[in-house]
Amino acid sequence: MDQSKIKNKALAKALDVIGCFSVDRPELGITEICTLLDLNKSNVHSIISTFEAYGYVKKNRSNNKYYLHSSILRLAGVLNRSRPQKEEITKLVRMIADETGETVYYGIRNGNSILYLEYVSSTSLVVPKQVIGVTAPLYCTSTGKALLAEMDERDVDDILSEGMPPLTDHTITTPEKMKLELDAIRVRGYSIDNMEHEYGVKGVGMTVHDMEHNPVAAISVSGPSLRFDSDSIQKIAEIIDRFRKKIAITYF
Repeated sequence: MDQSKIKNKALAKALDVIGCFSVDRPELGITEICTLLDLNKSNVHSIISTFEAYGYVKKNRSNNKYYLHSSILRLAGVLNRSRPQKEEITKLVRMIADETGETVYYGIRNGNSILYLEYVSSTSLVVPKQVIGVTAPLYCTSTGKALLAEMDERDVDDILSEGMPPLTDHTITTPEKMKLELDAIRVRGYSIDNMEHEYGVKGVGMTVHDMEHNPVAAISVSGPSLRFDSDSIQKIAEIIDRFRKKIAITYF
């Protein structure tokens, strides 16, 4: 985040409060928010009360915690409908899933994370997951690493300096090793998640570019690690590359 662009600190605090809610933390109490942001209770209570009045959060009376409410859904709906080339991207993701028989993700950078905007599950998965709107670290996902490989070196350094806690025994956890990994991605043209985010799951990722060839999004194909040998990975990368070239994001 570019701190020089923050001109209203009160508004920034309010947005930080909303930012505390996530899939992993769908409900939060005042004290929990205070702890997360190191703010005093009166400040957080004033912010939450204002958001509640506007319908952005609602209080769960059974535990006195707050959760995101209808006004957030309205804004999410506006974003989802107005995203550039949404129909084309959705169709593209489905076509990749059909051809590979695996699960496909489409996401954009959101700070130090990848934010998933499209997701098509392969027929081989029994239990579907709620993925759209979920975030995951850039450093341990194939979508995230694909984006990192095309980012400015200073931005990469800033992201890696925030820490790289392991999610599995395969997670790359040092900036030195990650930079070697990013070099390898640039050479071969695609990223590989070698069970770095989730045990038993591998992935192949590539970026999607805008009209000026700036990387603005990423697509990945993921599935059981046993199906992702070197030959399969190469074939999947070729499929992703073929489909991603059919679209260029006009604005973001």
